[in-house]
Amino acid sequence: MKSDIYNLNPEEYAELRRLENLGAPFVINYSADGPARLTVWLPQDWKATKAMETPKVMPIRDRYYEYGFVVKNLLKYYPPPASILDVGAADSPLLFVLASLGYNVTAVDQRKCIVNWENLHFVSWDVLKDKSPFDQAFDIVTCISTVEHFGLGRYGDTVEVDGDLRGISILWQELVPKGFMFLSVPYGNPEVFFPAHRIYNRARYRRLITGFSSLETTFFGPIDDPAVFRPCTERETCLNDISGPHYAIVCSVLQKRSRNEDK
Repeated sequence: MKSDIYNLNPEEYAELRRLENLGAPFVINYSADGPARLTVWLPQDWKATKAMETPKVMPIRDRYYEYGFVVKNLLKYYPPPASILDVGAADSPLLFVLASLGYNVTAVDQRKCIVNWENLHFVSWDVLKDKSPFDQAFDIVTCISTVEHFGLGRYGDTVEVDGDLRGISILWQELVPKGFMFLSVPYGNPEVFFPAHRIYNRARYRRLITGFSSLETTFFGPIDDPAVFRPCTERETCLNDISGPHYAIVCSVLQKRSRNEDK
């Protein structure tokens, strides 16, 4: 199956997610020259009947740990009610979870989305391109596996080498003084898979979170099994094969510092 990454039809997308959930051995390649292409490769000996089987152990992937980390630490550091700006929300169930916990959630994405849920409303916003649509600051920003895409053009945004750094700086401005950010990004051996995502190491991550104090940091990754995530050490994130479809992540609870504190 091969398709333009910006124009996957629903059947192709569903098949990709099915293979991913089943742990089928496919590889995603992003071409460095010419249009970005998504290639799903299956070895000759991978039988269709095998792919249709339900795995004996369901894979536990990064999103499970990311959402668990957010909910656990949100309740610890800032129980509801509070105002949350959830960034990169178009393809995520997290906004519904947060709203159901009693938080007042404003979900944003440059892709349009229609939601109908108590304590929740959606605003279309291209963080790097458009002026902020908000008059009041938020108590909390959640940015889960989102900022690594900023400025790479994957979702039609303008290409900007340090779009991730500028994007976080913009989100910093959306927070009240001493407000919290819950952040997760890919982590390990640093790389930019254009136009897909960045993988951060310690040096780049420190640049990313300039303007914040780090209160909690936890690493997760497919260290022992490429289909199964677990908590891991920072050193173990570098053992992960970043050429595959899954890579380690870092999850952090951050608190906004004043500009003067960074001088």
